Amino acid sequence: MVPSVSTRLDFANGDAVREAAIAGLGVAMLPTFIVPDAVRSGALSIVLAKHMRPPIAMYAVHPSTRHQSARARAFIDFLVDKFRGDPPWDRGLFSDRTADELST
Repeated sequence: MVPSVSTRLDFANGDAVREAAIAGLGVAMLPTFIVPDAVRSGALSIVLAKHMRPPIAMYAVHPSTRHQSARARAFIDFLVDKFRGDPPWDRGLFSDRTADELST
């Protein structure tokens, strides 16, 4: 059973949600690229790590490689290199406690 949650605040902007959470107005579910500085400074903490959304995949859709231009191949190689592994804003973001919660 999923509990119903009501709210008095409704935002369409992740930065505003982050600032409301920092101000102590409640718990926020935000993508990590919006909160790295706040988490690193201690203004926010990662809680309920087991309930984080799974990472999403990124795909480069292109015609078959049989007639692929060097420019297209270079761009795809750039994307693969740039987005491989953890994103730069996540590096060092998760504490040992959070990492343990995520692995169990």
